[in-house]
Amino acid sequence: FKIIRNSLDDVKTLISELEDTKTIRAKMHEYKKSLVEKEEYSSSVELYNESKFQKAKLEEFQKYTEKRQEIVDKLENSLITDEIKELENQEKILRTRKKVLLKEHRFLSTHLVEIDRSILDTQNEIIDTLKDRDGERLKNLEHLQQMFYKETVKMANLGEDI
Repeated sequence: FKIIRNSLDDVKTLISELEDTKTIRAKMHEYKKSLVEKEEYSSSVELYNESKFQKAKLEEFQKYTEKRQEIVDKLENSLITDEIKELENQEKILRTRKKVLLKEHRFLSTHLVEIDRSILDTQNEIIDTLKDRDGERLKNLEHLQQMFYKETVKMANLGEDI
């Protein structure tokens, strides 16, 4: 009986120890669970903080990009404005050159007309002079022919007389 009792006590002790072990395991499981939850919480806090940091960096980058784009736009507008001014200056220069060339053209056209008139007048004078000379030559020729005819008639008359 004592042995059974001792065995029963041993079994009770073992059961009690087993229950204690189960309790300890349950507590350890709860502790692990709480650690996992804390770790998940700290991970989520870290992720949240990281996302805040990334969001701040993204906003900073967007501001930088906007400022950069504004600068690029200003430079493009400045360059376009400079190009427009340069083209306007070139246009003014070309208009001025065109006016000068038109004046020179008018001047040269006027002088060419005067030169053409002068050439025509000179040609007419030369033609008139040649006509006058030819007219004088014709008159001289006619005079010579008349004299030759008269001389021939005289000679013929002399020949008849002889």
